This record gives sequence, structure tokens and C-alpha cells, in this order.
Amino acid sequence: MCALSAVLAVSDSGRSIVRTSAVPGSPIVTGSAPVPPDAAAPETPRLPPLRLIIPRIGVDAAVEQVGVDGSGRMDVPARPDDVAWYAPGPAPGESGDAVMDGHLDWYDAPRAVFADLHELRPGDRVDVLNASDRLRFVVTAVDRVAYTARPAGLFDATGGARLSLITCAGSWDSAHGTYAERLVITARSLGPVR
Repeated sequence: MCALSAVLAVSDSGRSIVRTSAVPGSPIVTGSAPVPPDAAAPETPRLPPLRLIIPRIGVDAAVEQVGVDGSGRMDVPARPDDVAWYAPGPAPGESGDAVMDGHLDWYDAPRAVFADLHELRPGDRVDVLNASDRLRFVVTAVDRVAYTARPAGLFDATGGARLSLITCAGSWDSAHGTYAERLVITARSLGPVR
């Protein structure tokens, strides 16, 4: 079991701040200043994700809504067969990066929901179901980064609709109580499908 090392700190003047747990106090500011209320477009109701489906690796998982844990990191799902969506960030299909994480393994169990995430390749399909749509994404990048890395665009609330899927990778670092790397799958939105 592991926790996501890249974290989204509490908003600072309406901006998202991404930092790593290994380098506290070194925020990266992303996004833009808030829009004045009178200039904002009417809000449409958010549709949180309910299920994540990845046919290539046989994932059909419930989605838990999470925020940050006591250490300021994106929280992880409470169950090994669920994925977690960072609810304060964009929802899948909205502008920006919707982030979901899932466990690689679980205590004494060798496999959890994202045990085979490393098998995804660019072009693979990922579907997210919400209350009204099946949203299709296509994998565009598969990256392994150090657990202290700050991948560009992760948690970003601007730009085209995309989805990041994250799990642990590499060897176990007993000194830090986590895996040494993170596997980050990036997918772009193709929109709703019927």
C-alpha cells in the first residue's frame, strides 16, 4: 500500500498549489487568479465519477471521493479494489486534470486495483461513468517518476479535459515507507460515448 507523494496543498488566493511531501514549502503555482463573480459563467452541476473501467487490464472499479490526508497528500482509496478521485479538483470531462489513484498492493495481499496499470500503452481506452454519461479517454502517456517528482500538469485545473491515473511502482523504500516511484498514466478526453 502506498500514498501519492505529489500533493495538492490548500488553495492560496484561489490558486492550486502542488508540492511534494519530500520538499515542503516549495510550492508550484498552477492555474490562474479567480474570476470575479460577476464575470463568471453560470455553473453547471458537477457529475462526480462513479466507476472507472479499463478493458485492457480488466478494471471495473467503484470510485471513492477523496481530498487530502493528514500529511497534505492526496488521500488513497479505503478499499483495495476501489480507486480514489481527487474531488476538490476537476471531475472527469471538465477542463483540467482529473486525478485518480489506486493501490498497487494491499498489506498482505500482493494485488490491488492498479496491480496491472503498468500494462497500459498509448492508444488504450479508459472509460469513466458518472450519473449521466460514459466518458471515453485514450491513453497518451505512460511515465514512471520518482515518488518525489512533480509531474507537469498534475492536478492542473486548466487546459483540455484529461485524466491522470496514479499508482506506486519501483522497489519498496523501507526508510520512507513507500515505493520509490510512481506510475502516472495520462489520458485525453474523447468525450461522451453511447
